Formats: sequence, structure tokens, C-alpha cells
Amino acid sequence: MQTRGGRGFIRQIRERDFGLFGVMLFAAVFRMSCPGLYQFKLDEASMLQKALRLARYGEWTWLSTHTTWGSLAGHSPLSVYIPATQYLFTNDPRVPRLVVGLMGVLAVGVLAWTVQRYYGRAAGLIAGMLLAASPMAVEWSVYVWNPNYGQLFLALWVCFGLLGYYEGKRWPQALHWLMLGLATQAHPGNILIAPLSLGLLIAAWFCKVSSRRVLILYTVIGWGLALLTAIPWIIGLLDAGFQSSKSQTESIQYSFDYVRIVYSEIVSGTDFWTNFRTIYDVPHTWWPSFKLDKILAVKTWLTLAGVVWLLVEVYRRRWKATPGAFLALLAVWPLIGFLVSPIYLTDFYIMALMFGAFPVQGIVFARLARTQTWAWLPVSVLIAVFLFMQTWLIVGAWRWLNIGGTQEAFRAPVWVHRDSLAEWSEKEPNIVLLAETVEGKYGPSIQGQMWDVLAAGYSTCVVEMAQGIPIDPDGTVIAGTVRGTTIPTLFETAQTAGKLSKG
Repeated sequence: MQTRGGRGFIRQIRERDFGLFGVMLFAAVFRMSCPGLYQFKLDEASMLQKALRLARYGEWTWLSTHTTWGSLAGHSPLSVYIPATQYLFTNDPRVPRLVVGLMGVLAVGVLAWTVQRYYGRAAGLIAGMLLAASPMAVEWSVYVWNPNYGQLFLALWVCFGLLGYYEGKRWPQALHWLMLGLATQAHPGNILIAPLSLGLLIAAWFCKVSSRRVLILYTVIGWGLALLTAIPWIIGLLDAGFQSSKSQTESIQYSFDYVRIVYSEIVSGTDFWTNFRTIYDVPHTWWPSFKLDKILAVKTWLTLAGVVWLLVEVYRRRWKATPGAFLALLAVWPLIGFLVSPIYLTDFYIMALMFGAFPVQGIVFARLARTQTWAWLPVSVLIAVFLFMQTWLIVGAWRWLNIGGTQEAFRAPVWVHRDSLAEWSEKEPNIVLLAETVEGKYGPSIQGQMWDVLAAGYSTCVVEMAQGIPIDPDGTVIAGTVRGTTIPTLFETAQTAGKLSKG
């Protein structure tokens, strides 16, 4: 019995997909290695401050931002509830960032597994590796921001959609709509993919006639789950009165170049900030003279060719081509937002494109490798070049954040502030944090929100610059911003602003 059990265990180990684990580990290196490195932004401060107050003081919230979003009265409080669970156990804002990173890693794993299930191991691993090392996907996985939470929900939406409506599994049909609801709560722009869900439902209705009753039942259950989880958001929207401004509901004209650039950035992974940090800003001799983003743009054309390829297969394979058609449409469909949206769109509004584009790239590369016995070699070299370039861009961005990031206004990393506060609290009994009174993006309280998040757990006092500064005769550390007009500059050069001790 022991021998048989031992052999069974060894067989299970061999059957494990270590390639998939390797892809997720590769993704984790980029998303979870430096949780305090990236800049602390206004949106992140606003969400974390509300999450902190909800977790520690029970201050309930229905909308996570103010109600100045035109036809959308406000974002769902989901992005407040998720980090609030971490603030029940810790004061460190880097922990919610690690949770965002973990969700990004799981999104890579889910998408790779899904592609592998329908198009083979090679296609899944290639798609997973390219997404794992996408500079834009990494940028969206390293700090707390409501669109960033959507990546895992989008990957699960793809997975459950195909498991439920293509394979006919019941609960994935319901979970597909729940994931769509959660992705939309992460960012309302994700509602653009809802027609693709309806397309899966309609296709299954005509191709799975015998299971129509079950199909409708679990679809309705999914709608109910999505509605149930959106109750806090609905309450907030009703309270806000769905107010919109005239300027935000007028038609918006996008130039072809703008749409092309946004699409190419998402599909190739070369976002503006990564290129700026690594190529155009900090002088460095180790960087190659050619521009990697221009070479990586080749993936855009590869993706479009793959989209055409997979859609053409529908005429030949019909229902069997559903997974490819679904992924191909996902790689282009969100662009419809540029035609119908009443508000100005940018890249994170159509983040869902990634979860169609990278699977299409994996499928195309895997098929090209099988066309001839020798084809695997040039295809492997091309994939390796793309991965190397993407990784180089990420490392270059890290280098800039370490060397030049603290020299630009409002880009000092989180760990600078936390370490400074820890050091000061050991030396002096009182820490006074100065907040500018000039109105910022969300009003004059934004610096107070930032200090609430960064100074949580330390004995501090936040005062506005117009007020008197309380100085304890036993010693006081005074920390404030340098300049600070509209956008505050928290420790521009990563140094303390001043110190008064013993009167």
C-alpha cells in the first residue's frame, strides 16, 4: 500500500503543470518585489485613506470618490472594501499594494491556464509569459488604484465565460456574470465587454438547444449575484442623483493617431511612463541606442493578424471556433468605447483588451511554431527577444525610480516616508506633519489623506499650514512638503523638511 501510494504521489507531482507555476513566479517577481518603490498618487491616497478609516473607525462609504464623473456619478466602493480588509491587520500601505500584485499574478495564471485548456500548453505559456512581463500590466499591478483590481476579475470573466457557455458547465455560467459585475465595479469602463457576454449566451442558446433551461437558470443567477454585490454602489449612485455635466456628455472626437497609440501601448505593453522613465529622462550609458517600444509595436500587427485569422476560422469550424472568436473579439471590441463613450477615454478604460490580445499572440506564436519542423527555432528566438525587451523596460523603470524618482516632485516612494517616520518616532516624542491648504484634485484635504495613510500607527499630528504649529518643549519633529501648490510634493528630495528640538 505504501509503495502504491508513493507511486501515486510521484505521478501527481509529474502531472503538475510546473510551466504554469513558472509563469506565475515570473509574474510575481515584477509585481511583488518592490511594493514601496512606486510613487504615491492622489487616487491611491484617497482610496487607502477611506479604507483605513473604514477598517479602524467604522466610517462606512458608499462611493469611493467624489461624484464629479459626468454620466457616472462615482466609482464603486469595491476598491475601498478590498484594502480595508488588510487594514484590519496592519497599518502599512505596502500590504494593500502586495494584494494588488497578488491579484495581478493570479490574473496571469488564470489567463495562461485558460488559453492552455483550449489551444495547448505552448500557447498558454507564451501568452502567460508575455502578459507577465508586460510593462503596462506590471504598472497596473504595483499600487492601489481601482482599475488595477479589475485584472483578476477580467481574467476570470474570460475563463468562466468559456467554461460555462462553450463547455456547458453550470456554475461558471453564473460566475461569468459575477466577474463582469466585479470588473465593472473595479472600473466602469469594463462594461464595454458586456456585449461579448451576450454573444456567448446567444451562441450557446442556438448551439446547445437541449440545455436551454439550465442555461437561462444559471445566467439569471449570475445576474442576481452581480446585482447583489453592486448594492453599495447602487445606493451611492442613488444618493448622488446621477448628476452629469453638459461638457462631459457632449460628443468627443478622437484622432486616429491617438486611438492607434493607445491600442498599441496596451497590446505591446509599452506604456508611456515606462518609456519616459527608461528612455527619455535619466541619462544612462547602459541603455541601447534603439527604441525598444518601436520594436515591440510589431506585436500590435501580429495581434491584428491573429484576430483576422481566428475570426476566419469561424466559417470553417463553426461552434468549435468559439474560444478563438471570443478572444479575438476581446482583442478589438473595447475600442468601440471611443465611439460611444460620453467621457474622455484613455488606456485604463479599455484594459480588457490585454486579456484578448495576449492570448491571441500566444495562439499565433504556437501555431507558427508548428507550421514547419524548423519553425520553432525562429519563433522561439522572436519570443525570447520580446520577453527580453519587455523585461529590460521594466528594469529600466525600476532604475529610474531608484535613482531619479525621488528627485521629481511628488514621486518619492512610499518606503522613504515610512522609514523616516519610524526613525523620527524613536528619537522624538512628537511628530508634526504639515499639510498645504491649496486646493488639489479632490480639495484641500488631499494632503491630510496622504499623511493619514503614510503616518498610520505613529504618534503624529497633522496641521494645516495656515494654523499654528504645536511645539512640545520636550522635542518635536516637523515634517512638511517642499513647495506644494496644486499637487503636493511629499519630500521632493527624500529629506526631512525641518526639525525643532527642546524649544
